Amino acid sequence: MTVSLLQDCNFGSARANVTGSFGVGYTVSDSFGNVVQPFTTIGVYQVAAGSGIYAANVTYPDQFNGQIVWTCPATSSSFGDVLPTIYATEQYNAERSYELLSGTIVPQVQGLYDVAFGCWKIDTTINTMTFYRGADATSPVVATFNLFDDSGNPTYDGVFMRVLNGTVTP
Repeated sequence: MTVSLLQDCNFGSARANVTGSFGVGYTVSDSFGNVVQPFTTIGVYQVAAGSGIYAANVTYPDQFNGQIVWTCPATSSSFGDVLPTIYATEQYNAERSYELLSGTIVPQVQGLYDVAFGCWKIDTTINTMTFYRGADATSPVVATFNLFDDSGNPTYDGVFMRVLNGTVTP
């Protein structure tokens, strides 16, 4: 399985409009320096006219660890002098990327989804509001809040403020 990601590089406005077959391109190499994707300009585009910011959908092999090396070839500046070839790199570590997504982003988005679309219930005996993971009040608890009126008194009616009671479970 491969992973295709939108990658970008900002060479600055002095390197704007360097596109086409002799323009900005990239090479993908693994962590040992072996070329996985030889230099290509195919699919590279400038994000906004005159910006010098370039992007491309880059495909990485499954479990890839390595880097993308962007190359902006020598070009003439608006003053007529020659700007040398410059490079920019960014590492890509599939394992680390998966860790970040599964360890932080995905659970946070899931928690937000549960609060927005899951079941919630106000307990009138202890003035709390509980959010549940699923569609009913028997699902696991995502978060519980203490409820207060505009004077700071506990209430379930005329709630002005809620304060997290405990922790949020992603």
